[in-house]
Amino acid sequence: MIEFRTFEPQDDAACRAIAAEAAMTSYGRAMPELRHVFSPQTPLDAAEWRWVALVDGVVAAFIEMNGHHVENLFVAARHQGKGLGRALLEQAEARTQGTITLTVFQANPRARSLYERQGYVVQESRTIRFHGVEQGTWFMSKTLAD
Repeated sequence: MIEFRTFEPQDDAACRAIAAEAAMTSYGRAMPELRHVFSPQTPLDAAEWRWVALVDGVVAAFIEMNGHHVENLFVAARHQGKGLGRALLEQAEARTQGTITLTVFQANPRARSLYERQGYVVQESRTIRFHGVEQGTWFMSKTLAD
């Protein structure tokens, strides 16, 4: 059974573990100089709100938002491809008006494909400093219906 709810403090360790695993799976090989960042000990990013997806009562994915921007969306490897990421995006979109944005590492074209299937469009390519290392990204957006 899948359910969604607001992040609670007891979800922190599970979300950090999911973030570390998903980051290593998605772009760890392309960013070997940042492997130390993709660790369950790394704190979660600052976020105005988080939602978690639970499968059979266990946290399996989460999304972090700041304003209209998706900061992070991570799905545990064993739950990828089951619609949890799409469902969490829908949760974010339901709580957002106007335009919703996100940034995707160019090292993760699978994520870009997921977002494009959900109606997001690449607005521009950007280079950002991520933990002191320059990384290519795609800045994407989706205009939501009122």
